[in-house]
Amino acid sequence: ITKNAYDHSIQKAEEIADFTILCPHWGREFKISVDEKQKALTNMFLEEGVDLVLGTHPHVIEPIEWLTHENGNKMLVYYSLGNFVNGTDSTGKGVSNRMVGCMADVTIARNVETGKVEIVKDAAYPVVCHVAEGTEYTVYFLDDYTEELAEKNFIRNQDPEFSKELCEWILLQVWGEQ
Repeated sequence: ITKNAYDHSIQKAEEIADFTILCPHWGREFKISVDEKQKALTNMFLEEGVDLVLGTHPHVIEPIEWLTHENGNKMLVYYSLGNFVNGTDSTGKGVSNRMVGCMADVTIARNVETGKVEIVKDAAYPVVCHVAEGTEYTVYFLDDYTEELAEKNFIRNQDPEFSKELCEWILLQVWGEQ
């Protein structure tokens, strides 16, 4: 992906909108870390004035960060929200990573002093996709998910290591201490 692939769209959005949200399809599938292409594009988005990035594609959560450009532009980046609902056929180590997702909660408002629309509140709520035998899917906030539910999650047939504790460990690896 080149800078030119996004330039026109971002410039057009900046001309007609008070707040620019970009949802790139990027990153490496199943990798919980940010790759070099994502970093390069993020820097370009920041420079061009994007306000919020909601990344998609890797099927797993990735880091979240606030960035500030030397020109004063601030940008919130959710590199990947992961899966909300997941019914993978894969097996083995790492499959559990796909069961953890994120709900982004972002409130924007116009600053009465500057007139600029900006993010006034942001949060990330981790969720777990629970699969009952068959095709019954339920999404729980991680705080509401229990070890008893995890023991019954059908994903354990594909990854026996799946547990609530593992889901919490994944979050710690990606987001650090919250």
